[in-house]
Formats: sequence, structure tokens, C-alpha cells
Amino acid sequence: RLFTDDEITLIQSFAAQAVIAIENVRQFRELQARLAREEATRNILRVISESPDDEQPTFEAILDSATQLCGTQYASIILARKGDTSQRMVAHRAATAETVVFYREGKVPMDPEDSIGARAILEGRTIHVPDMADTDQYRAGHERFRMVVDRQGLRTNLFVPLLGPEGGIGCFILWKKEVAPFTADQIALMETFASHAVIAIENVRQFKALEALNAELGDRVQDQVGEIERMGRLKRFLPAAVADTVISTGS
Repeated sequence: RLFTDDEITLIQSFAAQAVIAIENVRQFRELQARLAREEATRNILRVISESPDDEQPTFEAILDSATQLCGTQYASIILARKGDTSQRMVAHRAATAETVVFYREGKVPMDPEDSIGARAILEGRTIHVPDMADTDQYRAGHERFRMVVDRQGLRTNLFVPLLGPEGGIGCFILWKKEVAPFTADQIALMETFASHAVIAIENVRQFKALEALNAELGDRVQDQVGEIERMGRLKRFLPAAVADTVISTGS
């Protein structure tokens, strides 16, 4: 028995309402995600302003936000640049002891043929690896690639470089234990976080340089005050020309 025209119209109305519900949920989730990203950015910038002499709090805040917003509990920050022989891990979330030891002992070289992180730093570009088991290095039996895939179970990786004024100075590494590529929004977010990390590093460098300059100026002022005091004492007993000669010769 065919459906009546009224029944068909009713179902069409229900379909339109279902589409409205789906679109409302999509927009609501997008709004939630955008607000979460904005809140994370505000928090990171606040930490940067509160820690002018130490970039570590910023690194920790970024990793907290990255793992929360990118759907993974695994993340790390690596620092290295062109000319370095190895990479060093300065912060991480859920990295295995074996991985930490590898970085601590300098076993992760700055070789783009040997390390995807090194390639991201040296080439200054984000590298997204949907499946580490589907790489030339893994298929060739590379020791570290076999270690992270076979022993640690890591599959999807994201490498986002930290780009300073003179090129790459490090990178973020995010990974998952399943083949689940990161979304375009998540990659863009990590690139924003990378720029924040560079700001923190540069702020600390400038702060320490300013401290050193202030200390140097303080020492110079003390030396000049001491010289003025010595000059004043000498001029009490010697003609001015003689006192100037004594001071200038360091006698």
C-alpha cells in the first residue's frame, strides 16, 4: 500500500527537522572547539607574560593544551637547530622511559635521513605521518622506527617546527597509538602553539641579555664611582695634574 501524500509530507518535514538538529549540533561543537582554542591561547599568553625568565612553564602549558585539544595523551617538545649533532627533549607528556633515555643520551641525531623531527626543523615545515609503519625507514628496518612502532606501538605522528628568526630551533611532536590522522584544525592549532613557544624562548633570551647588560652597567658605574673617590683623595694631597697622571697610569 502506497504512503499517502500527507504521510510523505510529514516524513519530509521530519527529515528537514533532523537536518536542522544535525546542523545545530555541528555548529555548537565548532563553537565549543573554537572557545576552547581561544581559552588555551589566552592561558598560554598569560603564562608567557608571567614567566619572562623561564620558558619551561610555557612549554608545560602548551603540552597540556595540545594533548587536551588534539585528542592524544602523547606529546613532547624537542630543541635543536642546524649545526647541532643531536636533539634534546625539554618537556613531554607520556613519553616512555626508553624514549626519554634516547634523547638524554644524544641518540636522536640531527640527520633528516635518520629523524623526521630533524627534517621538520631543518626544512622548517610541518610533517604529518598518518602511519609510522608505512614509512621507508620502518620498512628498511631502521632501529628507532622499529622501536617506536613495534615496541611502543606508536603509529600516527605530527612534527611541527619551532621557527625562530634564523630558522628552526626545535619542534613539537604529537603521536597516537592508533592510525588516526590529525585534523587540519589540530595541525593549524599546533602551528599557532609553536609560534607561542618561540615567543617564550625569545622573551627569555632577551630578558637574560638585558639582565647581563644591567649587571655590566652596574659594574661600570661602581668602577667609575671608585675612580672618582680615588681621584678626590689624591687631589687632597697632590696637584690636579699629578693626580690625573697617577689615575690614568693605574699607579
